[in-house]
Amino acid sequence: GRFTQTSFLYPELGQVEGDSISDRLASLVAVMVQPENGRLYRTIVNRFWAQLFGRGIVAPVDEMDKLPWNQDLLDWLAGNFIEQDYDFRKLLKTIMTSRTYQLPAVAYESAIALRDESFQFSGPVPRRLRAEQSIDALSEILQPFYHSVEYNPNGDTLAPDWIWHAEVEFDRVVLPQPGTRYFRRVFEVANVEQLQRAELLVTADHSFELALNGAAICSSDDWKEVDLVDITSQLKGGKQIFAAQAENEGSIANPAGLLLTLRLSYQDGSTTYLNSDNDWLTTDEAPQGDWKSLAFVDTSWATAHRYGRFRSSYWGQPLAFSFDQREGLPFARASLVKLDPYMKTLGRPVRENVTTSRDDEATLLQALVLTNGEFFNDQIALGAKNWLERSDGDPQKLADNLYQQLLSRAPSRKEVRIVRNQLGEDPTNEQVADLIWAMVLLPEFQFI
Repeated sequence: GRFTQTSFLYPELGQVEGDSISDRLASLVAVMVQPENGRLYRTIVNRFWAQLFGRGIVAPVDEMDKLPWNQDLLDWLAGNFIEQDYDFRKLLKTIMTSRTYQLPAVAYESAIALRDESFQFSGPVPRRLRAEQSIDALSEILQPFYHSVEYNPNGDTLAPDWIWHAEVEFDRVVLPQPGTRYFRRVFEVANVEQLQRAELLVTADHSFELALNGAAICSSDDWKEVDLVDITSQLKGGKQIFAAQAENEGSIANPAGLLLTLRLSYQDGSTTYLNSDNDWLTTDEAPQGDWKSLAFVDTSWATAHRYGRFRSSYWGQPLAFSFDQREGLPFARASLVKLDPYMKTLGRPVRENVTTSRDDEATLLQALVLTNGEFFNDQIALGAKNWLERSDGDPQKLADNLYQQLLSRAPSRKEVRIVRNQLGEDPTNEQVADLIWAMVLLPEFQFI
């Protein structure tokens, strides 16, 4: 019948105290990450070990009260991790450059034997590539699977909105219908004589044509290919006008948006931005007269509607929508992309479910997706086109380079004969796609 005082589960580490929630959270963090909390750092290095070797020093990894197969190893790795200033890259390097990591893979008796407390380590466990690992490998070798990310670790500071003409039904904004929409934005450039550079980033789903002061400057029919245009010489002092004509394709209502950022850099080092936002005007009716000029009267046009923010939208953040580092753009890492049906089928868990392990057993649905899945096969077909162009249609060159990239080895004589019979002397895109598909489904590629 008496109330007890709130206290921390592990009082030997300290107490979590504070007058507010934020104070108590800060106190909790300080208690949890102190070097004396060896359980935290043993847990961290154990999870890294499990990821790299297929079985943790303690298994399962979220049951740290189980006995490790080598207590000294677990303690040393945790202590070394602390000494290395909690650097995850150094932890990875320590493990992956060890002679232990270079041991041959071992086929243990069963999955049950791997979880047994009597387990004795003999070498890494052969395991399938995870969904994200497989996608990243194929994105690098074939062509990027994804072109936008849900989260950008580089912390991009751009802030445009995906805008479109507001489609309203029953007093609610709904998905846009297919068709052409028109956009206008009047703006003013101050101190144009001090302007050093004016650069424009623009894209639209599905297509667009953009004009500045009545003159066409760029167009595109692929939202993944962001246009970067230098318009310094086309700007004048005073008022300017952007006018865009954009198309939403399809037969039913579907997401559509225009995304634009203009960066003005001045000689004094200052920078200003103009973004696509609700200061733009739109219409869904074909304008009469010279609607791309400043003189056009647009009082009947509506305010543009924001269908998504740059950092949170149906499209994600297009990787190419950046003023910097556009040359040799890396592909969008799968771990930074919103979960889609393809990754979910391959075993990536939903973010709402906190999980420390995944089921490595193949499923019938995975087999169907890898054999008949439209998304997977479309990516392979695009990759095959790239490889065919890169090899100049030479089947021998194509086979040698594919084996080196996909399997990190040269093809055997038997494999060369099979590939030559498959490709012939003048390989087609479909034949190359079939070869790539067969290679990426080999256990040699699928397992590490």
